[in-house]
This record gives sequence, structure tokens and C-alpha cells, in this order.
Amino acid sequence: ERARVAATAAGDETVATRALSNMGLVCLERGEYAKALSIWEGTLPVWESLGDTSAAATALLNIAAVYSEQGDYRRSLAVNERALKKMEGFGDKHGVVLVRLSMAQGYGQLGDFGRALSLGRRALASSEARGEVRLVATALQEIAGIHLRRGDYAEALSLYDRALAAQQQVADRHGAAVTLANVAITYTDLGDASKGLAYHERALAVFEALGDRRSVARATASIAGIHGEGGRREEALAQFERVLAEFEVLGDKEGAAQCLSIIGTTYAALGNHAKALSYHERAHAAMRALGKRGDEAGELINIGKAHHELGDHAKAREFVRGGAEAARATRATPTYVTAQSALAKIHLAAGEPGRALAAAEAGLDAVEQMLGALGEELGAAAREQHADLYAIGALAAARDEDVAKTLKFMESGRAGALLDLLTQREDLRWKAETLSPELRQLDLDAQGAQRAARRAYDKAATRGTRKATRA
Repeated sequence: ERARVAATAAGDETVATRALSNMGLVCLERGEYAKALSIWEGTLPVWESLGDTSAAATALLNIAAVYSEQGDYRRSLAVNERALKKMEGFGDKHGVVLVRLSMAQGYGQLGDFGRALSLGRRALASSEARGEVRLVATALQEIAGIHLRRGDYAEALSLYDRALAAQQQVADRHGAAVTLANVAITYTDLGDASKGLAYHERALAVFEALGDRRSVARATASIAGIHGEGGRREEALAQFERVLAEFEVLGDKEGAAQCLSIIGTTYAALGNHAKALSYHERAHAAMRALGKRGDEAGELINIGKAHHELGDHAKAREFVRGGAEAARATRATPTYVTAQSALAKIHLAAGEPGRALAAAEAGLDAVEQMLGALGEELGAAAREQHADLYAIGALAAARDEDVAKTLKFMESGRAGALLDLLTQREDLRWKAETLSPELRQLDLDAQGAQRAARRAYDKAATRGTRKATRA
């Protein structure tokens, strides 16, 4: 700001505009997206009037980054296309790589993995040909992230290893720590919490050594999340509260919003749904202010779930439907599936099995469209994440006395996840007295099969044997 004022006073429009652009970067880092967007949209016509095509293209790239952070990936892609034309026009090969990586991220978020991978690989090849090792690492990170979103964990881990080697080659400690954090996320998604925790702790140590308080706070939140998933929820809650205070001190609005959401989810897991509602409402307001449309949809669903647990089914339906519509508008398919699963459960609690079944089928259709391109093995692994939807759908179909659809939902999930849900989650079990004689006998047979499978599964000592037992 001081540089901008001095340059303006001296009549140096170029330096003043560059200082203003740098202020936009600070705002982006702090999560002040509207302010960053306003700054860069203001600098763009100035750069164009000065004939500085490179600076104008950079402004467009920055504007696209804001839209991406806000979850508006289609608008981000449209702006990036403009930036790409400018950079190709004056031969900025470095800038072209940056734009292609940004576009790869956008297409990946929209589920167009083919186009995302194509752009990422072109950026990687260009960076390798020019010997730009830092950009090679960035490209490898982005491509790995696309594979991670696809559920291709082995390929993601292999690419993260290559990125880590490149970052170590140029002594990029911060970049290496970010890669370690991504490896941690991959292992956590795979269900290996111990490895996930170990990698997060390695990343945290580097962030602390570098004095990067924002990354320290985010890594700490990730570690607390693993503790919470492992049953140490009270301990995790205390960590989240400390991290939230740190985000607020740092002015990291996005980090604070995400932390509010995690705290709400933790309170829900502890059974304190009134507290969960309070935190999710705060998270929703924060996400809305940031313009994070995808995350805003998720918070509407969380608010609906809290109202459902508190017994207000009408409000629950209202918020979850709002979340489903917002998710559909932003093409956030996983969030849309979560909404339909929650809606099915709300309808079941209200004694509306037909509507519950319709919601579950809408969710199932979305899952199949989202995962159908992954192939049988990857698709089966990814579907396990939606086992709750399959169980609720099976329950709704059973209560609606639709045997064919009951079997359809049960066959759509994996046996191990369904066993866990149907044998341990009493809130999802149907009551025998509500079933027809035919379904009652099927239920008895199923319970016997579940018990036998569970005994065999529990006796299996190794991961490989357990996998065979699930099959």
C-alpha cells in the first residue's frame, strides 16, 4: 500500500498498478476473495491500456484462481482460456504451463478427468523439456491430485514420490512438505490412518521449521481429524478449537470456515447436535461470505442433518434440499450424493419409505454416473465410500416392500461395508414387525449370513485374507 501511494504520487502508473496487484495476492492468501477479485479486475484494463500483455495475462490467471477458490470452476476455466490465448500470443511458455495446470485443476474438480490429465501431462512435458524442475514438481502434484480424486491411489502415490524427488533436488522444503501432506491425505483416504498420521507429522515438522503458521495450523487440523476418526474426539475437539483461534489471528478466513465445519462434525459424532448446529451455521455463513459455493452446499446439508437429529424434520428437509440444489448447480456430485443420502434418512424417520427410496435412487444414479468411468476394480473401491447410501436405500426399499430394489441396493455396495452398517448400526435396521412374511424370512436368513460372515472376517488375521473374506 505504501508503494502504491508513493508511485501514484510520483505519477508512475506501472509501479502503482503492480503494487496493487501484489496487494491482491495478499488478499487471496488471507481468504479475502471478493477483495482480491475486485483488485485484479481493476488492474486488468490498466495493463491493457498500458499495452502490457504479460501483466494483463497474469491478472487473468489471478482472477481465474479466485473463481477456482470460490468453487466456480466453469468461470475460472473461461477466464483461463483468455489468459492462455494472451500467453501463447507472446510466447510465454512458463505462463502457458501455469495456465494449463490451473485448467487441469478446474476440469478435475468438474469430473472431466480425461481433459484434466491431458492438460496436466502437456504442462509436465513442457516443464521437463525446459528443465524447470520446480514446475515439473508442480505438474506432478497436480496430476497426482487428479488421480487421487479418481480414486487411483497407487498412481497418485507414485506421482507424489516423483514430485518429492524433484522438490528435494531443488531444495524446495515448503513444496516437499505440501507433497508429504498430500501423501498423508492419500493414505487416510485409503483407510491407513497410521501412515496418514506419520506423513502429516513429517509435513508439520517442516512447516514449523519454516515458520509457516498457516500451514502449521492446517496440518494440525488434519492430525486432529485423524485423532477424531480414531475415537479420540474430545482430544481432537480441543485441538480444533486451538487451531480455529490461530486461523482467526492469522486472518485465514477459509481455514477458519473449514475448522468451524470440522468442529460441528465432531460435536455431531459426540451426540451434541445443538452444538453441531451452531458451528455448522457459523461455517455456512463464513463459506457464503467467501463465495465458496461447493462448501456452502455441504454446510446446508450439515445444518439439515443437525435439525433432523434434533427432531425438526421439516427444517431438515428444507436445508438438505437446498444443499442438494446448490450441489447440483455447481456439479459437486459427491456433495449431491451426500444430500440424497441424508434426505432418504429424513424421509425414513418421517415414515415416508416411498420418498426415501426415490431420494436414495437419485443418489445411486449420481454415484454410478460419477464412478462408472473408473472401471470395475476402482469403481468398487470408490463405491465403498457411499455404503451408507446403499444401506439406507436397501432399508427404504424393504420398508416399501420392494424386494428387487432392496437387492439392487445391497448388491451396489461392497459386502464388508454393508456388514458393518447392517450389523452394527441399529438406527439403520428395519423392525421385523413392519415386514411382510416373505421379507421377514429373508431378514432372518440375512442376519444368519451376516453373523457367519462377520465371524469369518474377524478371524482373518491378514489384510489379504480379510479382502478374500469380504469377497
